[in-house]
Amino acid sequence: MSRIDGSLHDSPCANTGPGTAIPPSTCEEIHTVDPVPLYLVPQVVTAWVKRHGRAVSEVHVKRGGRHMYAVSVVVRE
Repeated sequence: MSRIDGSLHDSPCANTGPGTAIPPSTCEEIHTVDPVPLYLVPQVVTAWVKRHGRAVSEVHVKRGGRHMYAVSVVVRE
C-alpha cells in the first residue's frame, strides 16, 4: 500500500505496463496469408480450419489498403 495525494492505494502490479505480453509459445505457429479481398476471407479461414482442424486457436483479420485484408492464423501443434 502506498499513498497517492494523501489517499491510501494498492501498489501497482509488477506485471502491468508495456512489454508484458507473452510471446507465442514454441508449440504455436503463426501463418500469414497474402492480402485477399473481403469476399475471400471466409474461404481462406475455411481452408485453414479444414487443413488443421481443432489445432487452429486464433484467426486475426486486419484491413489493409484498397479493400484487401491480411489474415493471420495461429496453429497449435
